[in-house]
Amino acid sequence: MSVKQIEEYRAEIDSIDRQVLGLLNHRAKMARRVGALKLHAELPLGDKRRERLILERLQKSNSGPLENSSVRRIFRVIIRESRRLQDALDNPSSSKTPRSENQGVGRS
Repeated sequence: MSVKQIEEYRAEIDSIDRQVLGLLNHRAKMARRVGALKLHAELPLGDKRRERLILERLQKSNSGPLENSSVRRIFRVIIRESRRLQDALDNPSSSKTPRSENQGVGRS
């Protein structure tokens, strides 16, 4: 493997990272919109069932090389950040720790 090939692969990885970041931010915006609608409708922000379904669906569609346990860990963090953003809508002064920390993996 040549240095040039390594640089090409790294450039492709950098491009993928930018795309992933864009998708994560888009997902976060959508989660915030869902949170705002739930608050307006006086619905609970947390939805353990939905969180479980998200993780199950992602694991079923995982074709690797990531292991399902890795997919679970990655998306738990993503869901937790979505929950933090939604909690900040309800309590803007405490955007670091969700008030519903024990309500499941995250919100979406």
